[in-house]
Amino acid sequence: MRLLSFAFCLSLALPATGAEPVRVLLLDYGAPALNDVLQGYLCVKPCRHATGCPDELVKTGAEAWSDDFVVYRPPYVGSSAAFVVRAFKDRGLDLVSFAGEGSFDPWTLEDEIAGVDGAELFFTEPSLVLLSGMEDAPPELGDDPEAWLRGLADAGRVTAPDLKPFLAALDLLAGTKPLYRVLFPNACLTGVDAPEDVGGLLSRLTGAQDADAGCPLARGLLSFLRAGTRSVDDEAVDCPDGEASSAPAFTNPAAAAPYARLFVDLLWLDTGGLEAAERTLYYSELVDRLGPTEVTGLSAIELRAWVMSPRSWESLDAFVRGPLLRLSSFRQRDFFTFFASLRCGDCLELALREDVPSILRENAAARLVPELGAGPYRRALRDPDPRVRHAAAARLGAGLDAELLRQAAEHSDPEVRRLAARASGR
Repeated sequence: MRLLSFAFCLSLALPATGAEPVRVLLLDYGAPALNDVLQGYLCVKPCRHATGCPDELVKTGAEAWSDDFVVYRPPYVGSSAAFVVRAFKDRGLDLVSFAGEGSFDPWTLEDEIAGVDGAELFFTEPSLVLLSGMEDAPPELGDDPEAWLRGLADAGRVTAPDLKPFLAALDLLAGTKPLYRVLFPNACLTGVDAPEDVGGLLSRLTGAQDADAGCPLARGLLSFLRAGTRSVDDEAVDCPDGEASSAPAFTNPAAAAPYARLFVDLLWLDTGGLEAAERTLYYSELVDRLGPTEVTGLSAIELRAWVMSPRSWESLDAFVRGPLLRLSSFRQRDFFTFFASLRCGDCLELALREDVPSILRENAAARLVPELGAGPYRRALRDPDPRVRHAAAARLGAGLDAELLRQAAEHSDPEVRRLAARASGR
């Protein structure tokens, strides 16, 4: 007992050990100068045995260190986000800086990191993410990208000078930045556009001034990160609301939902003023935004009714038989995924008519869902092209009309019969 008491008293007398250093990941995606400046403000030294860097940090590939910071800066970031996520998901990151947009594409992220165990830690642990190198909005957009797009829709045509602001407006409404908000649910998000802006950003975040002696910005950033600050008085910094999340959202279909009708309306514009490559880019970007978009409830009913009104229906038919044909199969399926999510069976039947090219019919059949009802399935299962029939049969499922399932089970095509039996659990 006396020994235990002595040990307890001794523990009170010993000085408290220092806090763990915060961990920083700098990703150079085409704008390394931004991360050069940020690393300079951290007042760290190269992680080498000669500089006293602990063996553990040397072995794990730390780029630089101090008592307060550990900096990881991989010289190679790979062509897939999986490389970075797998390498750094277990490092307990506090700050991640993306210097340039590069290959870390949030739109394809879910597929890229599929199968990486514990990948969510990479996204839920950081408390600050710098989206460096994001382009400023073109001046044409003013402060209202939605209003600019609606003006484009009202004009009825898009020309080459419209393309850059058009792409920027899509991104501002439902693109990269909104996706990062749900991808890093617990982090404050902000960014800089040039190396000379880094010091000003850190000063605003921390209240420190670079003119002070003794690495003031490093000390301020250290306090900011250790405090896990979730509120910042700065319009350029987006901090999360509510409780911390245990999982990121690898897709953000809600981002485009308020603009779905506008994006569909933009599909009907006259694109005769664009070159072929520009026209393909224009349509691809719109369809890419619509593909993962989920519109539900009354909004879905209203949008479906608008699409099926005579004027919109004529425009939809023209789009399916024209511009959609020049897009890739992936983009065609994105398009049909959106209309399937609206429960617009007639929209998919439009693309399943025999006078429509078979590639479109197959891609439409590959996006059928039972909630569309039996109509589009019946049309697809009668198709003369076996690939169309098989694509539709692979989408059979519970909730479909019993008579349709019976017909599929007795179909003359053996592959359709096999897929129908699988759907029925036989």
